Amino acid sequence: AGWYPECREWRVTLYGSLAATGRGHLTDQVIVSRLPGEVEIVWLPEQRLPTHTNGMRFEKKGMTGEWEAPHDFFSVGGGSLVDKFSKGGPPGSTRGKVYDVYDLTTMNQMLDWCNERAANLH
Repeated sequence: AGWYPECREWRVTLYGSLAATGRGHLTDQVIVSRLPGEVEIVWLPEQRLPTHTNGMRFEKKGMTGEWEAPHDFFSVGGGSLVDKFSKGGPPGSTRGKVYDVYDLTTMNQMLDWCNERAANLH
């Protein structure tokens, strides 16, 4: 909520598989705990945002009582969230950059990382 610190009323719509699994992963509780004021959670598991199945849209209530300033985020695994401003943009974006959430993107890189640290994958 850092982008609208004065806002005290929010609507967060969860889409696709994020909406289908969000209660079990406590997504709603995390969102409510992080936003100031009242938060309405809307669950739409049968709908998805165009760029990713794990989408969520944050909206603030404006002075006229209308929902405004929608901002979409995408849950891309491991607790990572991206939006259109993230490095590489969300999956399916037209920004043309490589989309990497993690520094290690191949199994060989992960195995090398583990070997260097005498760590296991499990």
